[in-house]
Order: sequence, then C-alpha cells, then structure tokens
Amino acid sequence: MAFALPGIQADGQTLRSKCRLSAEGTTLMGLKAGGRWLLVLSMIGGLSAGGWAIWFYKFRPTIEQLMRRGIHAADRADEATAIRCFDAVLARQPDHVQALLLRGQLAREAGDPALARRLWEQVPDLPETEGAKARFLEGAMLLDQGQARAAEKALQRALELSPGQLPAREMLLRLYVAQQRTTDIRRQLLALREYRKWTLEEMLLFSMAPGEIEDAAKLQPLLEKMVTADPTDIPSRLGLAKARASQGYDDDAIAVLRAGLLETPRDPSLCGLLAMHLLQQTDHAGAQAVLAQADWQGAADLLLTRSLGTYAADLRAYDRAVEYLEYATALAPFDLASNYQLGLALEAQGRAAEGARFLERAKQLDLLANQLDVLAIKRTQAQAEVGRYALLIAQSLAALGRPVESLLWVEVVLEREPRNRQALELQRSLQAKLPGPATSQSQAVLTALAAEVALEVPAAPQRALRSPADLLQLPVPGGQKPVVAGSARIQFRDCHESAAIDFQYFAGETGNKYLLESMGGGVAVLDYDGDGWPDLYFTQGSRIPVNPADDTYRDRLFRNLGNGTFADVTRSAGLGDTGYSQGCVAGDIDHDGDTDLIVANWGENVLYLNNGDGTFVDATRAWGLSGSRWHASLALADFDRDGNLDLYVAAYLLEPLRTCRTVDGRVAACAPRNYEAEPDVLYRNRGDGTFEDVSAPAGILAPDGKGLGLLVSDLNGDGWPDLYVSNDGTPNFLFRNLGAQGT
Repeated sequence: MAFALPGIQADGQTLRSKCRLSAEGTTLMGLKAGGRWLLVLSMIGGLSAGGWAIWFYKFRPTIEQLMRRGIHAADRADEATAIRCFDAVLARQPDHVQALLLRGQLAREAGDPALARRLWEQVPDLPETEGAKARFLEGAMLLDQGQARAAEKALQRALELSPGQLPAREMLLRLYVAQQRTTDIRRQLLALREYRKWTLEEMLLFSMAPGEIEDAAKLQPLLEKMVTADPTDIPSRLGLAKARASQGYDDDAIAVLRAGLLETPRDPSLCGLLAMHLLQQTDHAGAQAVLAQADWQGAADLLLTRSLGTYAADLRAYDRAVEYLEYATALAPFDLASNYQLGLALEAQGRAAEGARFLERAKQLDLLANQLDVLAIKRTQAQAEVGRYALLIAQSLAALGRPVESLLWVEVVLEREPRNRQALELQRSLQAKLPGPATSQSQAVLTALAAEVALEVPAAPQRALRSPADLLQLPVPGGQKPVVAGSARIQFRDCHESAAIDFQYFAGETGNKYLLESMGGGVAVLDYDGDGWPDLYFTQGSRIPVNPADDTYRDRLFRNLGNGTFADVTRSAGLGDTGYSQGCVAGDIDHDGDTDLIVANWGENVLYLNNGDGTFVDATRAWGLSGSRWHASLALADFDRDGNLDLYVAAYLLEPLRTCRTVDGRVAACAPRNYEAEPDVLYRNRGDGTFEDVSAPAGILAPDGKGLGLLVSDLNGDGWPDLYVSNDGTPNFLFRNLGAQGT
C-alpha cells in the first residue's frame, strides 16, 4: 500500500517550503497568515540596497521597524535586505527570538545549514511556543540532511514543549513510517487523534502492518540518505533492509544488514533480521554464525527472538522453538510471522489444539492485511465500496481482540452508510465493552485505544529465556556450504542461438504495469511426433486487451531435429494459440498413445489433441473445458486411478487489469494481496472424450488460494497421487488424496 502524509516529502522539498517566510511559513512562526504580510510600513516599501543604507543610518529604525522591514523583504524574495535587517536586530538584541528564527530560515534557504542550526540553538526552550518552533525547524533541517537520530530528538522535544504542534508530529510520523516502527507510528497517530479526527489514510496507517504502510521504492532514497549520514543508525538501516526486501532484493537486504554489523557487531535487531533472511535461503550455517554473534544479555528483541525460534524449529528442537516463539508473541501479539511459526512448532510438538489457536490468529492477521491493502487501493472509489471493506476490517479487528480499533472502523462504515445493519449491530456489541456511553471522540475510547497500543510495547519478561548458546552448538541441517561458481559436476550453458530457438515472451507492455504483465510464460517438454527426441512448446503473451484474431504474438512449437537444433513447426502442427498464455502441460489425455497439450490462459484454456500425424486439433469445447479466469498452472494426473489423466487447474487472481499508484502518483504494479483469489478447478476425465468439474465433491475448493505452481506426487506412500499448490501471498495448499473415498 502507498499513500502520502500531508505536507511531508521524502526528498525534503516540502520541508523547505514549510520553512519559508512567505504565507506558507507564517503559521509555523506564529505570525499573521494571509496572502501577504500586512505589517509592512509603506514608507520602506521599495528601497534599493543603497536606499536601505541611507534609511538605516538616517532614521535609526527601531527593532520593531527592522523586523517589519525584514519580513517584507523576505516576502518579496529580497533575501539580502532581509538578512541585513535581521542581522541588525541581532546585533542590538542577540536573544531576539523571532529574528533568530527567521534569520535561521534564511540561512537554510541560502545553503548554510550550520549557521541555521547555530541560530536556532540559541532559541531557548522557554517560552514553550517559541522553543517548540526552533526545535521543529532544527528537526526539519536535520531530517532533510538524513540525520535521523538528531532529527527525532529535536522533533520529540518540540512536541514535549508544544504537544499540539501538528507539523512536528507529522514529520516525526513520516520518519517512523520510513523506518517501519509500527508501535511508534501508532503512538503518534494516537496523540494526533487528541487534536482532530483521523483521515481514512491515517486510519489505514494505524491498522496497517509495518511492511505495507508505504511504497518501498519511494522511501528508499530517504533511508539511504539517513544510513549514509549515520552508518550506526540502526532503525534506519533496518528500514532500508526491509524496503529492499519488500521489492524482492533479498541479497541487497542482506548486504545492508551485514554492513550494519560491521558498525554495531552485536546489535540484536540487525542479527535477528539478517538471520531470518539467511534462514529463508536455507543458509543455516550462516544464520547460526550471526545468531551466535548477537548480544543476548537481557535482550527483549522481537527480531532476534523470532529468528531463534525459527532456527530451533528448523533444527527440530521444538521445545526451544516454542519457548522463543511464545516469548516473541508476548512481545508482539499481532506479529503474523511469530504467530504462524509458533502454531507450526506447537503442532510439531504434538500440541495441535494449542497450535491451531496461533495458526488461526496468523490466518486472521493475514486476512486483515489483505483487507487493508485492498481498501488502500479502493479508497478513492465509490463510498459503498469503501464501506464494504471498512466493515470487513472492523470484523477482522474484533475477531483479533482489538475492539476499540474495530469500533473506529465501524464508524467509517456508518459515515457512508448510516443504516448499515451489520455495522450497527457490531457497533452496539463493541460499545457495550466500553466504560459507559462513549463516542469515538470520547476520552474513554482514547484510553481504551491507548491500552490496545500498549499491548505492542515489550514488557519486562515474566521469566528469563534460556541462553541460546547450547542451541547454537547443534549441527545445522545438511551442513550446507556455499557453492563455488563452476565447481558443480553438472553445469548449464546458454545455447539457444546455436539451437536455433528464437523466442521472446511478450507481456503486453501497456505501460499500466498490470500484475499480469509482470509474469512470464511456461514451457512444456514433449515428444509430439514420437521420434524419441524432446520437443519444446513455449507459451506466449499478447496485446492487452486480447484479440484472438491478432496473431502477432502466438505460442510456438519447436521440433527437435536430433542434431542439436530445433525448427519452428507451429503453423504446420496446427498450433499457436493467440491468447495471453501463462502455463501448459502435456500428456496423453485421450489414451491413444500420442502426447496431447493443454494451454493455461488468462481467459479460456485451450486443449489440443494430437492427431498422431504431427498435427493437433482444438478440442476445447468438445471436452467441456470452460471458464474465463486467470489460469496460471496445470497438472495432469490420474487422481482417481481409473486409467485416465485428470486435470488440475491452478487459478490466480480476479481483476488482473487493475492499476495501482505510488505515493507520488506514479503507476505501479499492484501487490497480490490487492486482489481477491480465483478458485482452482479439478476436472475428472470420464474416459469418453469429456471432462467434468468435480472441484466441490473432491474437496479442493479451499478459500483464498492464489495459485501459481503445482506439484503432484504420492507424498505419503499410499499409492494415490497427492497435490501441493503454491499460492502467492497466501498459505500454500496440501491436498491429500483419500483414494477410494473420491476426495
């Protein structure tokens, strides 16, 4: 999800504009706002530099007159005159607060941040109003320079002096968003709610998981600037690593974290996050070394504790895994990964009922994240659509034990649909849990909401965790060692040119960055002509929208000539589907001894029967394949062991032609969780030249499956083929074939 906070930009441009002396800066400085400065004396309105000198030495203006003249000059972009005026004031009265503030702004505009900071530092904290302005200006400039820790300290001090200074709070909030500090984000929003009601964007921000609150590509320049300015800035380094990982650059994230450990070698958060990335790459030896390096002395660190739990589970030390993961869920009750890993560890320990509770919570957290993500995309659409997803979010929050937060989302629904029956019923049940009658603006709600936020704050441990020293002495699974390039016995080389395979996948290239366009196509290996040499069938994309009559881009069949080269025989074989193809599978569907072919499309699938003479015929309709969906992968297997190949179709997402945008309005690919899932389909081969849809009776209609890949194998050795479905962004499916039961 991506959205902007008002008036705060990652590149600092808006920070500078907020500190100008024109109308935009007047409110911050506590001076009168409006189109132009109204306190200007007309008698000094148009003096040149020389005229200013004559006026200054002849009339000996008062400090008040100099201030008016300086403000007027700055308003007309006459910085030189403004500087002379404010310098003259400070020469007479070095502690003149307004002159220090305004002269500091001019210094910053002139590219002299050191002078600006020296001037602002001379402004004392008291009186609070002026002190808060100075600390805010310091913080804004420091953040623009990438000095995150110093900026945070200055902005926090500004809010201590003047809690209602919203620009400082918004700027601090922006910093926490970049660093993905979830609890601090929620605290700042909670403080903001004491002064005004949240916007829908702020509601989303309050409820959103840390990895989803902002467009990672937009945040990266600010994070890089902060890490460069201060290599020991751990929160910024963690934020940068998370941003890189969220874009799919895991190796970059690992490099960022390793560089951080060179600066702060034993930091538990850096070690914990790095270990998680290494475990995801099954580098247990690397994770072991990093975890052994971490400072364990009394560290109540979520990332480290969760990583230790995951590491222990991988080593099948389930008692230790449960110990660490229970601690992690105590630190962060709504952390999806900790709940999920704990559920699995408890199941492995034989405590299925306890594990199911945490797995259900993880599932609910994943559902909530999906609902929030979809609403972030749909928030500018019809009010009824916003209300529909707001109600789903409210229901999910209530199920997770966050009733007050749920109540706030109910009110989002009722603002748009005052008579929504489900929302009214949920509101009544939630309000009954509050101490006395209260609205969303009441202190009772704020107090209760603060208590919910407090659940995320690490508390003092009730019992000390055992040191992981003994765990880290256990042998790692498989004893993996890094593979040196070129050392493997089997090696591959690119020989497509010498093999005469000329093919490039076309993904549509509309410029709208549809998720559909980010996918590639599948390849089937089949001996279509029975000569003993494997041939290749390549699926191809198409222009969007798809026009079946446009054969510019079509699937291709390359015949293996047996001499290391291939020939394109697509047209002569009667093939070359012109749809938007993504997957394919080959097998003898009609049991005649020839290899047939099925192509998975965005749209209708296509079944080609092999005629046995080197040609194919389209038999899609005759065999009863139907349905226009986003089909991603196919699998053929005799699931009922009747001698005929059945067909499993993994379907992906609804509404593939959806456009998303980044915080600055740029078109971007939507994340998979921005979509609802398409259901998979299982077709039984009747053996009479037709398929029948047996999805429901076979029990494969699992909810929220966004299937991309398939594996068919007898996983439990009972003689019946089982099915594993790889979903995108949602839990994978394992369907065990119950054999004679037909499910």
